Amino acid sequence: MTTVEKLVPMVKRIAARFRPVVYGTADREDLVQEGYVGLLEAATRYEPGRGCTLSTWGARRANGAMLDHIRVLSRRSRERPVDIPTQRQEFEWHRNAEHRSPESREVLVRFGRFMRRAWTDLDTPLRDVIRMRFLEGASMRETARALECSAATVVRREKKALGELREGYRASGYGRKC
Repeated sequence: MTTVEKLVPMVKRIAARFRPVVYGTADREDLVQEGYVGLLEAATRYEPGRGCTLSTWGARRANGAMLDHIRVLSRRSRERPVDIPTQRQEFEWHRNAEHRSPESREVLVRFGRFMRRAWTDLDTPLRDVIRMRFLEGASMRETARALECSAATVVRREKKALGELREGYRASGYGRKC
């Protein structure tokens, strides 16, 4: 067994640290593969005279390759392909779908009532962020540009608005079975 083969389990351990970030099984497998590529590159570029072991050097290169892969995945997820419906279109499809049970339709009707009431209670800046992000399907940057604020402000407003809506829904009793 070569030295590089002995380091393969290390790559899997490094990939396991990224589980909260990478959701799909295929993405996790891709992440491990990227780690293997990073390890192989480390083995070809390794110079023993630099004062670190191949294990240390390989771990850094494998970790870096995995981070690069995650960056590519997150960049890809921020791009919005034209043929993917916005969240509003998706909601409308689910609301009008004939395959829904009467109980599901009843829950959607109650949720719609709650949202109409809660929508007016939200401050205008929070309402604008929710409208753009969830109903129009705008990205964080598009929303920030349109509202003339920073992306960090959009994140804070979105988090605050969703928190207010969540707490209001819990307190309202709309979510309970009639």
